[in-house]
Parts: sequence; C-alpha cells; structure tokens
Amino acid sequence: MSAKEEFIEIFREHVHRDGAEALLDYLTNKSDFFTSPASARYHGAYAGGLCEHSLNVYHCLTDYLARERVTDLYGLEYSPESIALVALLHDVCKIGCYKPSTRNVKGEDGKWTQVPTFTYEDPLPYGHGEKSVYVINGFVRLTREEAMAIRWHMGFSGTEDSRSVSLTFRVPQENYASFLAAVAEAGNVTYKNQQADDVTAQYMDVETRLENLKNQRTRLQQLQQQADNLSDLLEIESSLTDVQSQIESWQSQMDWYNDQVEECTVYVSLSEVSTYSPPSEGFGSRFVSALSAGWQNFVDGLQQVIVALAGAWPVVVIAAAACAGFVVWKKKKK
Repeated sequence: MSAKEEFIEIFREHVHRDGAEALLDYLTNKSDFFTSPASARYHGAYAGGLCEHSLNVYHCLTDYLARERVTDLYGLEYSPESIALVALLHDVCKIGCYKPSTRNVKGEDGKWTQVPTFTYEDPLPYGHGEKSVYVINGFVRLTREEAMAIRWHMGFSGTEDSRSVSLTFRVPQENYASFLAAVAEAGNVTYKNQQADDVTAQYMDVETRLENLKNQRTRLQQLQQQADNLSDLLEIESSLTDVQSQIESWQSQMDWYNDQVEECTVYVSLSEVSTYSPPSEGFGSRFVSALSAGWQNFVDGLQQVIVALAGAWPVVVIAAAACAGFVVWKKKKK
C-alpha cells in the first residue's frame, strides 16, 4: 500500500464530519499535498515527503496516546476522528509552497555538481499552524482543542514571552462591538486594528457555480430516469457522482463564507506588565487616598510599637522596677 492509499484509508475510516469528502477531494485532486515534500532540505525533502511525514506523525500520536501513563496518569483521551484530523492535516499549510529546483554541492573530489532540491515560496503567508487551521476550516469545522493542537504543533519554545499569551475568538457579529468594549475594560489597550475583507465577488462566484452544478445534477437525474440501456445508465451515474462531489466541495466553501460573515474573528494578545502604573486620578481622589494612606501608616506604626513592647516585656519590667526603686530611694534619702 502506498503512502497516499494509506492516508486516504485512514482519513475515510475515521473522519466523517460534514465537509470531509470535499476536503479529501481538495487534497487529492486540487492540490499537490500527495506530491509535495515536507521540507526543502530536512525531513521528507523529496516528492511525497509531506504525505509520509503526516502519516508518521499520525502513527506516533496514536502510539503515544495508547500508553498506559498517558491514559491513566494524564487522562488524555481523544476520539479517533480528532487524532486523524490533527495528525494527518497539521501541515496542510505547506500545500503549493515547494517548487523543484537545483543547488550546487561540492563533492569529495572537489568538483561542484548540481543536485535536485526544492525552493520554498509561500503564496499565502498566513503563518504556519494558523494557516493549516485556516485551510482546514474552509472545509470542516474544527473544535477549539483541535484548532489549538494544530496551531501550536511546533511547540511553545522559541522567542515567545512566557508572560504573554495570544487568543483567538469567534464572536457573533451582533456582539462584536460589546466584546471589544469588554476586552478594552479588562486592561490597557496599546494597539488596535480592524480589517474587513469584501468577499462579495468570491461569494457570488461560488453561488453561481453551485446553482449551475445543481441544475446540471437535475438534468442528469432526469436523463437517468429516461436511460434505456446499461451503458448510458453507468455513464450518467458516473457523471452524477462527479457533479455531486463538486457540489459538496463548493457548498463547503459557501458554508465557510457564511460562517465568516456571521461571526467575526478577533485576535487578542495579552502581556503582563512588569510594573503596574495606575491611571491618573483627580485632586479629590488623591487627597482622600493620602488621608487614608496616612491613617493606615499611623495604625501600622502603632501596631509595630505595641508588638515591639510586647516582645521586650522583660526589659520593660526590669526598667520599671529600677525606676520604682530609684524613686523610693530618693524619698528615703530626703
């Protein structure tokens, strides 16, 4: 069994949510996923390396999650569908990015020769893990945990500040303004940017394609009912299958556009400040705060004196007795 056949078999066995077949059709017939390398010079740096790398990740993940300590001690349990989606598709961001090329290599004899390699050029520089999530969500709806696993599959190591975190929210359009206001009240906003993409032309194009395909499906169904020989019937059924596959693919794209219109994507980056700077206050507030702080300092000082005296009570008693004895001696002397 080839890597491509194994990939398709695992995918179809475990992934059954809406849009799965359209996604598989995209990978198989509309992209270079099964012929692309996984990298230009490192792991899987050969044609078909991306598919093999994805399968290796899948097998490593299933093996890890089956270990006793992972299930019993860590309590990690995930559905076969989630495991397949996360492992098999974590690197779909690399689709369409590698081009065959050559590079010069100096051999042991000191002569330079050209060897095949790949160059990397990303036509959609949307990040790494986040781009994979973006591509997948165009066909199937990932859970939040699946999206996070794919987004951060490179790990948290690197230059990321441990006192900072980035979050992504999907907010209904009617709650967008109130959500932004609530976020602003929770901290000090240092940067804010809003962007809207006009997808009217793309939406209408997909809508037109869908309508034409559905009309074509209706005509084929009518011809299917009128077919009077087996050869015509088989040919019509084959065409129907192809048209239905295209309808599912474009319908998934339409659903994605509808989802993008109904909800807004908000990216929030939170950073913990090293020194807290409270907002400026008016004279009245500062005067009251000063009085309160002064009284609190007085109370704290008095408490410290009392505690100090309590701790030094033997000295105080001896000193008091000495003073009393001195006074008595002075009176007798007089």
